[in-house]
Amino acid sequence: MWQFIRSHILTVLIFIGAAHGILVVGPKTIRANQDYTVVISNFNLNMSKVDVMLRITGHSDNRTNILDLTKTVEMPVDLSAGNYKIAIDGQRGFSFHKEAELVHLSKTIAGLIQIDKPVYKPGDTVNFRVIVLDSELKPPARVKSIHVTISDPQKNVIRKWSTAKLYTGVFESDLQIAPTPMLGMWNISVKIEGEEIVSKTFEVKEYVLSSFDVEVVPSVVPLEKDQSLTLQIEANYHFGKPVKGVAKFEVYLRNGFLDQKHQFEVNGKRQVELRFKNYFEVLADRQDVLVKTTFIEQTTNRTVVKQSHITVYKYKYGVQLIKDSPQFRPGLPFKCALQFRYHDGTPAKGITGNVEVSDIDYRTTATSDDGGVIKLELNPSDNIDVMNINFSDDDNGFFFGAVVEKVDVVTNAYLKLELKSPVKLNRMLRLTITCNERMTFFLYYVVTKGNIIDSGYMRPNKQNKYPLQLNATEKMIPKAKLIVATVASSVIVFDYVDIDFTDLPYVPYNDSLNVPQIESELMSGRQSAYYKNSHELLWEDIMPLYNEFYAIEDNDFDKFHREDAHSLTRRAGLLFQQHCDDQCRKM
Repeated sequence: MWQFIRSHILTVLIFIGAAHGILVVGPKTIRANQDYTVVISNFNLNMSKVDVMLRITGHSDNRTNILDLTKTVEMPVDLSAGNYKIAIDGQRGFSFHKEAELVHLSKTIAGLIQIDKPVYKPGDTVNFRVIVLDSELKPPARVKSIHVTISDPQKNVIRKWSTAKLYTGVFESDLQIAPTPMLGMWNISVKIEGEEIVSKTFEVKEYVLSSFDVEVVPSVVPLEKDQSLTLQIEANYHFGKPVKGVAKFEVYLRNGFLDQKHQFEVNGKRQVELRFKNYFEVLADRQDVLVKTTFIEQTTNRTVVKQSHITVYKYKYGVQLIKDSPQFRPGLPFKCALQFRYHDGTPAKGITGNVEVSDIDYRTTATSDDGGVIKLELNPSDNIDVMNINFSDDDNGFFFGAVVEKVDVVTNAYLKLELKSPVKLNRMLRLTITCNERMTFFLYYVVTKGNIIDSGYMRPNKQNKYPLQLNATEKMIPKAKLIVATVASSVIVFDYVDIDFTDLPYVPYNDSLNVPQIESELMSGRQSAYYKNSHELLWEDIMPLYNEFYAIEDNDFDKFHREDAHSLTRRAGLLFQQHCDDQCRKM
């Protein structure tokens, strides 16, 4: 019998072949020119050595043979689309056969374009950079050049580079815009072998750069009960000196309805209060109000116009249910917490209200602690299918509700993996593995970028709890999953945690994310010539590429049903064999 604790696993692995004490784990997907790693674990008590043969086969839709690899995990460079499967067979008297479908991912190359600013005027020079990466987020070894074109709004090609040579995956160049160009949205397009991998637009328009700028922001979080906006307006010349002038405000409520007009004299900075003339009801938790600000400089009458969408909140705080596990197990304690935060992200402490879970007859009055948390430990009985967790603050009319469903299990086997340390590059990750039975062994797998990069077999000496330490290596960047599995109550169970590096300030230069370093003269401290004021690649640049490579549509998988041993979980992407033989039951 197979079972699992959490169903929302990254769509990346297949778990097949637990029979006879053999567990085979490999990626759910294959891609051209990317290694395919399979981990085969033997926990058979009576057979210290077994022989198996791994075979990956594939054919196109018209049944033409594409791939027949045995005992190898190196994918060919030109692997075409088709139907693939992996099979594992026992050898030399060992009776074993399991197979699973594989998903072919066709995307092998992606790119991004950086430009020095989003808007240009006639005569300006457009400085741009193209960065090309493979599925490992490294410069692709086989791609030596790209085709780059820049087109005007009428799709006329203004300039092209037919064989733009890449240096460590990067091509840099520039284009001087003519004194009398076609105004509008221009486009930079990058192609490889006739297929576009990335494009980016920029605007060319005639304008006079204003010598000052205006910023309008709320100085107090707007709430529905206040029926007003308290705004801070700042007007400064680009060299920092404050600007004197008149600020005219127009406030538009729902559906573009003009609620009011006001004007104020401003000397660089001023706080203003704009009270709504008509009652503004926030229909959901939050709703935007449009504020149009026209600032007129006193001496020259030069004008800057800003439009700001100011969010008005229904209540002064929000709440989120934090769960130790996505679902509860009937008959076992379920720990969770209500996390209260103000809208600036700070913890909302001292919030008092009623907590009710009517399904288990749980009622209490509680107050959030200094971290804005109300901790709960609920005890659902065996006949409970769902728990409706509600919080209400009658003084403010606030209500929050969340539903937690029970784990769809046929066993009491339980395994939990917890991350106990922050994720820092080249530092140890400290984790704790807890099982409701004494563990004789457990397996771990580190999965990133569609492949298994590390695995291990540990013997915790029949402990219920075991500390695990792994180094947070560069290979795990930008994010990875750590999965652990063991046998408990004659069932293989697993759990996982996310290893996320995206809190780093910029994408580091290393062997895993081999984005080229920027030249030292561009790092001399002067303001960057590239948009976003940084030459370093940011996570917001890289993560869309990562998601392009590894996103899989839901309909690639069937739903998991215990009645069907070869069904696939829609979100887990796992294939489960639904029995464990006598050797497994002895573990």
